[in-house]
Amino acid sequence: MKLLAIESLVGGAGATTLTANLAAALRQGEQRVAVIDCCAQNHLAAHFGQPLTEAMGVFTDAEAPKSLLESAFISASGVLVAPYGSATENTQSITAQHQQRFEQLLQELQELSKPRVDWVLLNLPTGFSFAPNVMLPNAASCLLVLEPEPRCYMNLQRWQARQDRPEQLRYRAIMNKVAPHLELPRDIFDLCQAELDPEWLLPLYINRDQHIPEALATQQLLFEYTLGAQGNADFAELAAWLQASAEIEQ
Repeated sequence: MKLLAIESLVGGAGATTLTANLAAALRQGEQRVAVIDCCAQNHLAAHFGQPLTEAMGVFTDAEAPKSLLESAFISASGVLVAPYGSATENTQSITAQHQQRFEQLLQELQELSKPRVDWVLLNLPTGFSFAPNVMLPNAASCLLVLEPEPRCYMNLQRWQARQDRPEQLRYRAIMNKVAPHLELPRDIFDLCQAELDPEWLLPLYINRDQHIPEALATQQLLFEYTLGAQGNADFAELAAWLQASAEIEQ
């Protein structure tokens, strides 16, 4: 079981949307995929059609949790979705129960026979590296979602200067919402490509695509909303790259 945590350094960079649509792309590539929302905003499940008023989730009651399959659902796309749930004062704080629940979820996923899981994608809170709410296992890889805009570039400088990041985690980064026709985003994108280590920054990116927020507005994944969107090709390319990289590492 491969574990990939996905984080953005600023709000709005698109980490949650990327998590949902990457999961769907991996599933279309015959991979069995689960997603866990570790963000108290609880937006991930909306991409998979969960009613906005639904309180069910894996962190809703950290002191008396239900099993994974009782708290999660299998979406129409075939992805096992574990929503965060309705946040309470207890679940919003960093508690021992929260960490214990997270570890329990990973253990349950390891032990599942039906549905068996090949990939687990973790949707992390914005700025997770600066204030982690759970401790990730050593086997996790972390994908930083970078948007070519000033706030993200500034936080990236701060992130790179930090000395207390867990050294055992394998970090990579991907540029999201790339818009070559806009001057400032294009300049920041070019700056990142020039400054960042090519071994660290993925050799592909996700284009800005108006169909992506339109799909979320209808609580659908992008491929469910429209098959002709550029984003579908981008997410499929990312899924194929990750799968190929995972096979090389094994």
